Formats: sequence, C-alpha cells, structure tokens
Amino acid sequence: MLRLASNRCVWGTPGAYKGRGAPCKHGHKFKLNDPETWPEATETLEVEDPKVGRVKVMRWSGLHFLQSPNRAMEIIRAEVIQPVGRNRKFQPLWLAWLGKAKDAVFELMDAVLTSPSIPSFVSLSQSPVFRRQWSSSYAALHDSRPPRRKLMKLLVQEVATDEQPFLAGDHSFWARPEAKTVKERTFHGDRAGSIGIGQSYSTLAWIPEADGSWALPLKHERITSFETPTTKAAFQLKLVTRELGKRPLAAYDRGYGNAKFVQATEKIDADLLLRLASNRCVWGTPGVYKGRGAPCKHGHKFKLNDPETWPEATETLEVEDPKVGRVKVMRWSGFHFLQSPNQAMEIIRAEVIQPVGRNRKFQP
Repeated sequence: MLRLASNRCVWGTPGAYKGRGAPCKHGHKFKLNDPETWPEATETLEVEDPKVGRVKVMRWSGLHFLQSPNRAMEIIRAEVIQPVGRNRKFQPLWLAWLGKAKDAVFELMDAVLTSPSIPSFVSLSQSPVFRRQWSSSYAALHDSRPPRRKLMKLLVQEVATDEQPFLAGDHSFWARPEAKTVKERTFHGDRAGSIGIGQSYSTLAWIPEADGSWALPLKHERITSFETPTTKAAFQLKLVTRELGKRPLAAYDRGYGNAKFVQATEKIDADLLLRLASNRCVWGTPGVYKGRGAPCKHGHKFKLNDPETWPEATETLEVEDPKVGRVKVMRWSGFHFLQSPNQAMEIIRAEVIQPVGRNRKFQP
C-alpha cells in the first residue's frame, strides 16, 4: 500500500493492438489532481467514521506508473465529505494498492474452468467471467503468491483414510524451445533419443477409484534446475505423508524404479510400488559369512530379461481378468538394487498368458 502525491499521474491499460508498429504500453492518462481526466470508478463507497465523519472512497483498477507498465495497481481515493466538528478540513488521500491480486486470480481460474478450449493464455482475458483488462491476467499471476502448504493441507483433508490411500506420482515435460526469456529452462531427453528444452513438472495425486480417470492432484510443482525428478518426487511424498493419518501406497513409473529414489524415500512413512525397466538387474540376499574379508552385500544376480537367472519364485498365482484375460503373477522376496543393499524389495512380474480378443499383446 503506497501513499501517492496529489500531483502524480498514472496510466491505464492500452487498447487493442491495431497491427502497426510496436504495441502501446500505456492507455488513458489519469491525473490525480485533475478530475476531468478521471475515468469511471470501478467502485464507490460511502461510510460513516465516528472520528472523522462521512468518508467517500473511490477505487480504480488496472492502472500503472509510466516506468512500470507490467505492474498493475488499484488507485484508491479517500475524501471526508462531511467532517465531524467545526473548522476541520481533510485533504483527499490517494493510495496505490499492489496487493496479491486475489480477485483477479479467482476470475482467471473461473475463466480456465468455464472455457471449452484455451488456444492461448491471452484468450483467457476475453472470457465473459474475466471482467478486467487483458493486462490484469498477467498481473494476477505476477502479484499472487498462493499459500502452497495451506492448499496442500486443504486437499489432503479430502483423502479418504478408511483404507490405505493410493497415490500416484510422475513428471511431465513441457517443451518451450522458442521461449528464450523463460527462467530455468532445462534439457530433456526422450526414449527416441531427441533432446528438447523447456520445463518439467512433478505431480503427486490421490487416486480414489479403481476404475475411471478421476484424480485429485495434491502437489503439482515445477522442477527447478537445482532438482531432479527423483528428489522432487521424494520431497512431495514426504510433505503429503506428514499430513495423512494413514500410511499410503504410492506408485511411480519406471523412471523412479532405481536405487536413488529408494534411498531418497527410505525414511518416508509410505509403501512404494515402482515399475521396473525390463533390462533392470537386482540382487538377492548374500550367503553366510565365511569369516574372511568384508561380508558380502549382494547375493544372486537377478536379470529381469534373462529367465535363466530367475530363482524359484516365492509365490505364483494365475487369475482371470475380464478385461485383459488370464494373468500369471510371480513374486520373489528379498531382493535389492546394487546401490541400496539395505532396502529389501519384493519383485513382482505380471504376464497376460491368454489375452481376451485377437491380436492383443501385452508386455510383462
């Protein structure tokens, strides 16, 4: 909140771009000491104050200083029109409010939820529910600082804990090759071998239904250049499990099926279900110490893509699934990654041996 001198000038939002020359940065010139230049107020209010008298408050939105066209403000004018007592005079008070743009953020979210399609970010400012100038859409994101921890706690309260909660985590990449001014762009490689530049995001969601695609995102954050998908996912899981009243089961894709993620989540109160790459190797429990040298940390080497290295399964089960067919499930106990010998795991292999329908193939 800034107090303004009465001779200050501010500028409004520029009009629509006409297609020639550089786009205008400033609109109507608003001279605080010249009522003829005042646009129509966004809001006018009169209140009674027991100490000073009747006060008239006027507010204008979407204005800025000449040297800061990207920082929208609200201009407020407070004037005592009927003072209490005789011979009391008050000069009008001019204020600039650079708040957290809460109203603009809510209208922007309404525009996102009610728009059938979003071809561009600027198109949100054209939504009927966004009742502000187009520059306010940028100002809303620039000025707002949502309390992420409080929002997460509010979302976690919706997670049902009658049974073990099922969480799912993953990261996605958003290519931004042309956005050279975007901060902290990072490189990303895909399975095809191509490399892109942009930003990555990590998501942890609650999956409430066995069937269906509905999920409740509990954490969705950008992965900075100082983080990796593994460290970000572990940190998100740690924050969420602290707020849950029951130990959850968290599932992650093959990018997290490694020793680094297992070590990062070692002290987190959660069960993990990790998808493993088919060329992954795990090791069994070492044999009895023979009394010479350092004790062995690893036992039998188990290559997932080499059946000759598979030990006898701890348990084997065959079930009928109405959607995919007959499924064979095998489980091995007491295995670990090479870099995390103290973190024992159970290895599970699921294979569709009799699929439903023709020409259907499923990888184990």
